[in-house]
Amino acid sequence: MVCSISCIVVNRLSENRIVLRASSGVSPIARRTWLGSTRPEEQAAPVETATLPVPRPRPIQQPPKSAAAAQSNPLTPAVAYNSEQAVRQPPMTHQHEQYSQQQPIPRPREQANQQMPKFLLGPTMVSPDEQLIQPTRIAAAGPTTIAARAAVSNGDLDADLRLPRKQIQLVAPPYVHAHEQATREGPKIIEVRLVVEEKDMVIDDAGTKIKAMTFNGTIPAPAIIVHEGDYVETTLVNPSTNSMQHNIDFHSATGGLGGGDLTLISPGEQTVLRWKATRPGAYVYHCIPGGSMIPWHIMAGMSGLIMVLPRDGLKDREGRPLHYDRIYDIGEQAFYVPRGKDGKFKTYASHADAFSDTMELMHGLVPTHVVYNGRVGALTGKNALPAKVGENVLIVHTSTDRDTRVHIVGGHGDYLWEMGKFNNRPTVDAESWFVRAGSASVVLYTFLEPGVYVYINHNMIEGVELGASAHFKVQGPWNNDLMAQVRAPEPIRAAGKALGEQYGFSITGRNP
Repeated sequence: MVCSISCIVVNRLSENRIVLRASSGVSPIARRTWLGSTRPEEQAAPVETATLPVPRPRPIQQPPKSAAAAQSNPLTPAVAYNSEQAVRQPPMTHQHEQYSQQQPIPRPREQANQQMPKFLLGPTMVSPDEQLIQPTRIAAAGPTTIAARAAVSNGDLDADLRLPRKQIQLVAPPYVHAHEQATREGPKIIEVRLVVEEKDMVIDDAGTKIKAMTFNGTIPAPAIIVHEGDYVETTLVNPSTNSMQHNIDFHSATGGLGGGDLTLISPGEQTVLRWKATRPGAYVYHCIPGGSMIPWHIMAGMSGLIMVLPRDGLKDREGRPLHYDRIYDIGEQAFYVPRGKDGKFKTYASHADAFSDTMELMHGLVPTHVVYNGRVGALTGKNALPAKVGENVLIVHTSTDRDTRVHIVGGHGDYLWEMGKFNNRPTVDAESWFVRAGSASVVLYTFLEPGVYVYINHNMIEGVELGASAHFKVQGPWNNDLMAQVRAPEPIRAAGKALGEQYGFSITGRNP
């Protein structure tokens, strides 16, 4: 039974634990951490608090959106040779970080919908209707005023780095923005912009809808590709039309919950995060707002791919350069859609309405849909991924909250980075490969025969029945040396008679 509280304030203790604290005059709730709870006899005591440090935002002009590249033409590979060395980064010095502090102001329950705690972590979770910033029932009260927060003071970051800037135009998966596979240039500050969209999305041909939460409106979120040593500067925007707080955790970043600590924003806010790409490989990024909101936001679509390429490109086991002609981003997603008493999938008016039923179903760990790229059939049939015989195709597969296993029917993995990390030597001639929850796998394959190849979750129940499959439509000449049909299908009786006439016996028991 959930206790009634007049206000919830989030405090970060000196031991870096996040807790929930009830204001005085009401029944206290037990303090809990993200990964467990403190002793039940511990009482919530007033403590000194500090706002989480956030980087100083810099205004960035939003460029016009460009259409997603169809990639019908192969990317021109830019490959460095073995004798070439990665460009060394200029030495950098940073001032000591200083944090501005302010005391939180307790708010009464009637204002909880307008200003919710910045981090809600732990098994005891505030219901989503109390987390909504601007629900329709108080829309007449006018727009929410969000107090400005102090940013991290770390000198003049731009002056410290003195690096060129490059703005990436993200495109919708399964395609990937234009990029160099290898580079002789030095590190850059790579600018990306991610806008949170809460909306309805159809996930199968029957018209089943989910209350989706997305980055830039797609499931999975757009892929981001940079090089080792680059700085990724992400502008995260949470429009005022949204109802919940959001943030972002880059698995490839170091510190601060992958950026989650520094990017939690309410509707009507934006923030800018910069982090250094130090570990080459393919990683996931996702929303991590706290407590039960974490699995819910991820299940609703808030995850994507970030890939950090070595500056001198991909290499085989002997260190020889590898290149790809096409690259595809495949994100595996499990959806949990509640059913009504009539057995049909339910629809909801708002995210808050969907929360309780959806979380109850999620606790059973039995998804109703397991799909690639946001819906059943997103990458099959007319949506098949094009390729040509002889092309090297790089396939990056992410799965944020479930283990999976992948197989190409009729194909293989010529080079496989199963854990997605390019400092590890690739394995060769892979049959099927494992994708761990919260990670990405990378495979490079050269298609040698034309036709339709099925790329599938080899748990065939999920692959065939629930939707986790894709098609590669490969064009080019057939190679009879690799495979040939020696005899066309024909009735067994006719075949037996022909053999009997040739060898003097019959499968029917009578002389031919």
